[in-house]
Amino acid sequence: MPLNQTILQVFVASPADVSEERSLLEEIIRELNITWSKTLGIRLELVKWETHAYPDVAADPQAVINKQIPDDHDIFIGIMWSRFGTPTGRSGSGTTEEFERAYSRHREHPDTLTIMFYFKDAPISPTKIDIIQLGQVNSFREKLGKMGSLYWNFSAPDEFSQLLRLHLSRVVQEWKKRMGDAPATTTTGNNRAIEVEPSPVSLSGIPEQTSDELGFLDYIEIGNSSLMKAADSADRITAVMNDLTLKTNARTEEMTAITAKQPIDIKAAKRVANASAQDLDDFCARMQPELPVLKNAFKEGVESLGKAAAMITDFQGSNKENTRPTHEQVQRLLHQLEGYQNSMAGFRDSLIKLPRLTGSFNKAKTRAIALLDSVIEDAVAFRKITTETDKLLSELF
Repeated sequence: MPLNQTILQVFVASPADVSEERSLLEEIIRELNITWSKTLGIRLELVKWETHAYPDVAADPQAVINKQIPDDHDIFIGIMWSRFGTPTGRSGSGTTEEFERAYSRHREHPDTLTIMFYFKDAPISPTKIDIIQLGQVNSFREKLGKMGSLYWNFSAPDEFSQLLRLHLSRVVQEWKKRMGDAPATTTTGNNRAIEVEPSPVSLSGIPEQTSDELGFLDYIEIGNSSLMKAADSADRITAVMNDLTLKTNARTEEMTAITAKQPIDIKAAKRVANASAQDLDDFCARMQPELPVLKNAFKEGVESLGKAAAMITDFQGSNKENTRPTHEQVQRLLHQLEGYQNSMAGFRDSLIKLPRLTGSFNKAKTRAIALLDSVIEDAVAFRKITTETDKLLSELF
């Protein structure tokens, strides 16, 4: 007998330079639909001009899209990077026109539409930079803030995927709350009800699953284990930095003692400077293999928890306690990452203040600062994702 499902339409608006993110959005929706169609009775339908529009004639190409694709979608996702787009005659670009149509509807009926906007904050090839287009993107970002719209920055595809999975999970949970326990045939806002064939049922009466499909407890276990690995790695990296801090302080004392005497013993000063350069190179050598361990463990952990959170409706009442230790682990990691980021930033600042002593020292100092910049950038992204994971898990209780 067919089952009822509620369709939530997700409209994506973006210029051409974020095609990778559009593909990732499609992958994430496909992944989440596998779970939500079974557990929530909700399915996301991605709406984009490539699949929902056809050749036609109007005042301009955007007018064709406006005519063929109704603006009654439930979730609007905007993505921008360095390209703003081409003016339509009604707005600065097709993307902004689509946003303005969505925003106007949201102001009139806020419960019928969720707006999510993301800006890619990543390096751009000098040959591809268009100063005017980039300036328009930055102006639009400022405009969103003044309009009261919360947007998110991301720096890498992995970060975008992780944020998107967590945010869509929270949005769909919110839609589920709005719909309450009403059957899927009762529409709420603009969502649509359809009938689908149920999953194959085995002799035991339990829907059959593919052999490679993991379950809620599997993802919880993987998430816990991976975040513990990430925490251990962060501890090891912090220990390496603390070791360098002690060595740097000792070298500074040596140099202070040498320069306090006149005339300065140049050979002795260079010997200390070169030793300090070796300390910095050793620091980089010890850090390099540990950073991928932290990044990979963190990625696996948050992705697993995001997938587990999408399955939470499989578990009711006391069974949700399975997620409480994981939530506590996430909160511990969040606190740890804050200290990790602050200590790295503090050490980087102290390193910058060190005088330019010798050529070898200057080169080692530059390498170490570049490495610390990368570590701090990762830490900022980790904290952002961990904070969103914490929010999602908090809403489950």
